[in-house]
Amino acid sequence: MPKQEPIVKYDPVNETYGNAEDPRLVWFAGCDKRYVVEVRRDQPYQGTLFVFDTKKEKTFTPQSVSIGYDAVVGPDIADIATWKELGIKVIDGIIK
Repeated sequence: MPKQEPIVKYDPVNETYGNAEDPRLVWFAGCDKRYVVEVRRDQPYQGTLFVFDTKKEKTFTPQSVSIGYDAVVGPDIADIATWKELGIKVIDGIIK
């Protein structure tokens, strides 16, 4: 798999996460002014969760995730809760 880059860029000067208009991006969250967690659509109802460390320019092992209702009008709240939990687990494993 080629090196993955975050679709959503973190701007450390302004401490903001950029808005990305990419059809693959289903959801993203920033964490600790350092990490970007993204879910990208791979095919209907399936995607990949990526965790990027923007300070070390590192991508951690991508995780396959489901996308309820194919996120036609936005991601399902239950999916978001699952993705947040998975992203935090990856980050906590990195930090500890």
